[in-house]
Amino acid sequence: MLSPSSHLIARIVVIVALSFSVMTTESAIPLSKVVAQPLSPFDQRLDYGPSEHNFALRWTAQQTPPKARVIYVHGGCWLSEFDHTHADSFVSHLGESGFDAWTLEYRRTGTTGGGWPTSLLDVQQGIKAIIGDDTVTPTIIIGHSAGGHLALLAARSEWHRQTPVATVALAPITDMVAYAMGKNSCQQGTVPFMGAAPHEQPDAYREASPSAWDYTDRLVWILQGIDDIIVPKEQAKVLGAKSLLLPSVGHFDWLMIDSAAHRELMNVLKTALTTLEHQQK
Repeated sequence: MLSPSSHLIARIVVIVALSFSVMTTESAIPLSKVVAQPLSPFDQRLDYGPSEHNFALRWTAQQTPPKARVIYVHGGCWLSEFDHTHADSFVSHLGESGFDAWTLEYRRTGTTGGGWPTSLLDVQQGIKAIIGDDTVTPTIIIGHSAGGHLALLAARSEWHRQTPVATVALAPITDMVAYAMGKNSCQQGTVPFMGAAPHEQPDAYREASPSAWDYTDRLVWILQGIDDIIVPKEQAKVLGAKSLLLPSVGHFDWLMIDSAAHRELMNVLKTALTTLEHQQK
């Protein structure tokens, strides 16, 4: 098990390394461009738990009725230092595109008090709170990177059977053991998130790995960029999920409005919505 000092050292290494990788990535679209995109103010805040980090922000759809409800789970290597704000422009644009769009904040490794399984429990609780009693409106859960990992695991929840839900994971982490063995910035955040190395907690690593589960009875897409240097394309393998690998696409391209990756994502959302509506008939 990791000591508190080991946790701190590991987090510092990941933060510094991730910052460097964001600046030097060969991806066509760096995170800095995503963060610089314009956004409109959110319309509602929903507190769903006891922590100050248990909340969701809503951008209401710019059409009536909305196309669907979308719940976004942000990434950031599960670290407290990376919150929802870097992707708010992406979620804001979903509202402008006719979706009832939410971004979900949750506790993460470090000062916000998250880690395994707390972060997943927060995401599950937050999704349930957003859906509430409205089990009719089609819901699409989008997760990016570490958020994609949590979104895929949340898709295994029993509430998933009680409401029309699709999950779209963007560059998700699916094999926690393989990811923990990697040397890049985000990979080094796996052990601090899990609280132990794979050989110390093999059962926890299996439970936390979407690649260990069968999603045949769920509606799931995985979108992965071949040029992603933070989450390798080999992570885009989950039984029962529809996987799309796009060439010349990096880790943050999905969040850049009107990029090739973003346009492909919007097409997938349209397909997911059509499928959900068909299932309701």
